[in-house]
Amino acid sequence: MQSDQPENCKQQPIRPILFASGLLVLAVSAYCALILGLNSGYLVFTLDDAYIHLALAENIMQGHYGINLNEYSAPASSIIWPFLIAPFSGLAVASYIILIANTVFSLLTLLLFWLTLSPADTPLEGVAEQQTLLNVMLILLIPACNLIGLIFTGMEHSLQVMLAVAIICGLNRESLTARLDWWTLSAIILSPLVRYECLAISLPAAGYLIFRGHRKAGVLAVGVMMMILAGFSLFLVSIGQNPLPNSVTAKSQIVYEQNASSVFVNFVSGIEKSRGVLLAICLLFMLSQVISREIPESKRLLCATVSVSIVLHLLFGQFGWFCRYEIYIWASVLAVIGFMLKPFIYRNSASYGVLEKTLLMFAALFLLCFPYLLVLANIPVGANNIYEQQYQMHRFATEFYKKPVAANDIGFLSYRNPSYILDLWGLASNEALSSRHQAKHEHWMEGLVQSKNIGLAMIYDDWFPEIPDNWHKAGVLTLGKTRITPAMDRVAFYVIKIESSQEIHDLLKKFTLTLPAGVEFVFADNADLESRNGATR
Repeated sequence: MQSDQPENCKQQPIRPILFASGLLVLAVSAYCALILGLNSGYLVFTLDDAYIHLALAENIMQGHYGINLNEYSAPASSIIWPFLIAPFSGLAVASYIILIANTVFSLLTLLLFWLTLSPADTPLEGVAEQQTLLNVMLILLIPACNLIGLIFTGMEHSLQVMLAVAIICGLNRESLTARLDWWTLSAIILSPLVRYECLAISLPAAGYLIFRGHRKAGVLAVGVMMMILAGFSLFLVSIGQNPLPNSVTAKSQIVYEQNASSVFVNFVSGIEKSRGVLLAICLLFMLSQVISREIPESKRLLCATVSVSIVLHLLFGQFGWFCRYEIYIWASVLAVIGFMLKPFIYRNSASYGVLEKTLLMFAALFLLCFPYLLVLANIPVGANNIYEQQYQMHRFATEFYKKPVAANDIGFLSYRNPSYILDLWGLASNEALSSRHQAKHEHWMEGLVQSKNIGLAMIYDDWFPEIPDNWHKAGVLTLGKTRITPAMDRVAFYVIKIESSQEIHDLLKKFTLTLPAGVEFVFADNADLESRNGATR
């Protein structure tokens, strides 16, 4: 029986992938140790959003979809991720399980790059030099694709990148062999379930299959994707939610406004960013390959497919937020560029030896992927930021106050918290999302907190220009280190019910004694609060 494995994979030693994989695991272990040291033994992710998924996941295990058990909500940006982590969400080691899972996904991403970049149509002489170059590429792809940074977000992006690269790797193999692997089709279907923006890769990939003669597979992929996405939207509508999760609606002007001008605005905003410019340059490279008559038709179609993906992301996608929104398309583009440039990379040349090519690749890493290098430097402090801010808010809410609260960062605050959490930003509240966007009245927050019997709000002042007059600032929680991942470095605590001011003030005094070194809670002037409180008595 003929193996589906390309001949080049049989010829390649596994040393490069083993070395790169070992380096990745070693780096993850080192970062984990640094984070534990900074956070007094707590493994905390670099983004609060990870805990939104965990809070949703723990309620899924109780048969409910939402942040609060007494109401439905759709705060997660991924369809499948909360269900994948649900069995572990109640465990004390849930964070470690997610960390290990993301590490495995990143290792599989490296394996896919190894399959894609291994020398195929190159002479057998100079094998040692080829292996050195492959080793260098695999090592550089770790920071170039932000693989370590994504692991420590605790979110679905490591899986997203793995599936995106799997699609490209599968299409690369198909362009050489005309055979479609089952896992390629699976990756095409699963990617949008991990994150909606993966439609930018999955739909063009399905089109590629149709053009290459795999019509049934391509139509099947589109049909199954649309059926599952539509089914999830129907589920959300059936529980009183919008057809798309609030996290998608809140973060995408296109989805919220639903007009053509928003697409143009999003494109202009993206192309003004350095990563958007870089993707546009990559698009020009892809188009140059498409029109070249020296390249086989299958490879030209592959480049055309990725060109469509780049255009779709520029039109509808986003960039940034700890370098995670655009990373799936960037990793896919790198896989195609590496695949197309293999003849140049591995060709023996008097002008460019192994040393020169290695230096060129290192220079490309610094020039093209500098933001991802900064992520590597900021992972420990980024995780410590969440520990110093969101985790401390969680501690106050669950260990001291133990009553319903309102906030704009609800992740850690709602995870393993039996009390009600009102999300003023709107990821877990349709009413808050609508009121915030439309500004129906200047004191919309007051109506919401009164309807939910909320006595305390923990918010970023700058996010809400109209703070109700009857809210009284108790104080401000301030980070102890440079802000990396939170949106702001100061969280204001507001007493909503004046009769609770003394109780909250006393609890905050006890709370301040337990704060980590460097973290401060600065009390506001409480004279006015205490005098009013005394008058009510």
